[in-house]
Amino acid sequence: PPIESELRRDLAEMLRREFPTPASSKASAAHWARTIAALVGTVACWAGWVQGSALACLLLPFVHWVLIAHTVHEATHGNLHTDPRINFWAQFTSHPICFNVFVWIPQHLLSHHQYTNDY
Repeated sequence: PPIESELRRDLAEMLRREFPTPASSKASAAHWARTIAALVGTVACWAGWVQGSALACLLLPFVHWVLIAHTVHEATHGNLHTDPRINFWAQFTSHPICFNVFVWIPQHLLSHHQYTNDY
């Protein structure tokens, strides 16, 4: 059971004010617009890569990183969308060139978040 304290009550009240609804802590419309733009850019770079475009090959890692840097992290924590299915599938935007989500989840959630800010 949680330990009741004045600090705990203050934090709970602050969180209720900051995030009054479940959707309050999820991605904003502007964030979704940036995510979709990065997804379109990533798909365009992949299409260029298939066609042998040197420019697409050079841009692909950067555009793909812009897509996944926040998308995967937020999705694995369930903070991207209120629908857990969208969070689940958004994790896979990291594939195939950045990292495997099945390695990321245990490493990040189980290793890093056990000792967040300890190192």
